Amino acid sequence: MKLLIVKTSSMGDVIHTFPVVSALAKSGRGYTIDWVVNEEYVELVALSPHVRRVVPFKRKIMGGIMNPFKAMREMLSLAGELKSEKYDVVLDLQGLLRSGLVSATARAETRAGFADAREGAPFFYNRKVTVAGQITHAIDRNMELARSLGLIDTSTVEYDLKIPDAERERVAKLLPESPYFILNPNSRWSSKKWPVSRFAKVAKEFSGLTPVIIGSLDETETGASLARLTGDRAVDLTGKGGLTFLSALLQRAKFMLTNDSGPMHLASALGVKVVVIYGPTDPMKVGPYGDSGIVVKADTDCSPCRNRECEVSPSCMELVSVDKVAEACSEWT
Repeated sequence: MKLLIVKTSSMGDVIHTFPVVSALAKSGRGYTIDWVVNEEYVELVALSPHVRRVVPFKRKIMGGIMNPFKAMREMLSLAGELKSEKYDVVLDLQGLLRSGLVSATARAETRAGFADAREGAPFFYNRKVTVAGQITHAIDRNMELARSLGLIDTSTVEYDLKIPDAERERVAKLLPESPYFILNPNSRWSSKKWPVSRFAKVAKEFSGLTPVIIGSLDETETGASLARLTGDRAVDLTGKGGLTFLSALLQRAKFMLTNDSGPMHLASALGVKVVVIYGPTDPMKVGPYGDSGIVVKADTDCSPCRNRECEVSPSCMELVSVDKVAEACSEWT
């Protein structure tokens, strides 16, 4: 049976899909699994040995208002490509209009997704799955959808990510043999960012470990600022590699201190201990899965609010103290 997973973004959501792919692959039913994902995450999905083919979704082009004809050509090309594969089942785990459209173009006999998906996506499904309200975490919801369809019968959560030896060797050359921990002061929402100066203060509490700063090319200024505040011990690797390199870097770390972000979920998937500072988002739904994470948050009435920007002063993130975070980090040292 040929299955198509549609989960295009974001980084954390893509990582939350690996366990259902692992469960499908280990079901003993001989599934062939392909996956449609945004171009920027193709490298990430390729870490799963269970995915036969990663199909890039060119979101920047297909969502382009400035060139609708080019967007239409790309969409038609993708539709033809998916239709030719003759998939038996499409699982739309994204649950948005664009993923619903992709699901429909595959012309599979079964097109399934969540009944409460947004933007009219359920219109494109012929199997709409309602997940019980007490099942809150994204990973558990994905697993329940596949179970409801009879595709898997397990609740075991495994990721099975395989990191190339070349990336492991690159990390070994870049970093000293002494143990290190990861600092990730970044997040896509401004409301999810703990002050950079406080990351530096926590880092100084752990003089026996090398602080390694991570981030994307767009976050180099933040990385440089944190490196200056942390001092000469810091190693700033912001913008120095892709997601495969980041995976190898995380895997060797003692622990990670981070905001709610994609790299946090990657660390959790790799079994790395994490300390995560939460504010506007709900750790019960999108927190580190299992027992490898410690969540630190302020007790405020407005959290979680799901607002990308915060106009409250002090914000819930600003109410999280350095001492509280340092105490949590000490649990992993």
